[in-house]
Amino acid sequence: MTVDLTKGVRQTATLAEAARVLGIGRSTAYKLAKQGALPVPVLEIGPVMRVSLAHLERYLDTGVPIRSGSARKPQGALPHDSGISPDAASG
Repeated sequence: MTVDLTKGVRQTATLAEAARVLGIGRSTAYKLAKQGALPVPVLEIGPVMRVSLAHLERYLDTGVPIRSGSARKPQGALPHDSGISPDAASG
């Protein structure tokens, strides 16, 4: 993904903003973030905690939690429901 920094468009939300979108309280969002249990990865920039708007939107669309490092599938990865085992696909 290429981010155009000249547009000035925010790519992140504060935990308080994310909490409102998720329908949970601000303190609950911070508690979940500290436990690593928020359904989207938390970006910690010094004392500031943010979440990616793209991750938040994806979670809201799918209902599937997004874990750190899972935003993109590795190249060559097969969908889980493809019915093809990785061994069969490579041979």
